Amino acid sequence: MKSLRLRQARIDSLVEQLYDINKRLVGHEGRLMRLAESHGITREEFLRNYQGSELDPLWINRVSKLSAKGWKPFVAKDKERIKQYRSRKSMRSPGDRHGDPRVPQDRPERAEGRTASAPGQEGDGGANLRLVIAIAKKYRTAACNSST
Repeated sequence: MKSLRLRQARIDSLVEQLYDINKRLVGHEGRLMRLAESHGITREEFLRNYQGSELDPLWINRVSKLSAKGWKPFVAKDKERIKQYRSRKSMRSPGDRHGDPRVPQDRPERAEGRTASAPGQEGDGGANLRLVIAIAKKYRTAACNSST
């Protein structure tokens, strides 16, 4: 595919969706950080051990072994809440129901154009998100360049 043309309204819609997803992600991470602070972990300490490990499935095990103040009780007391905040399901957008049999039947517009995911692809919206970001940036740059 050499070129892709999107209407400005569609680009704006995609960018708005990205902002909504980002807002949701930041909200979950903020809750997780406040939960850590309630156990005496400083923001700096939390960020040092969290940033870059957002998708690490072994993060909880790793931080439970840290000797700094608060980490052991943080994991011991609130492990389920930590898992909830870090879960990929809780970070998806409401319309991201690929392969989800619970798509409401009374709202066919949500299910329209969606197909069941292949095995091993459940919840992998990261590649789609990166693609949408790249397309939005390309067209936003092109729109700015053409107007000058």
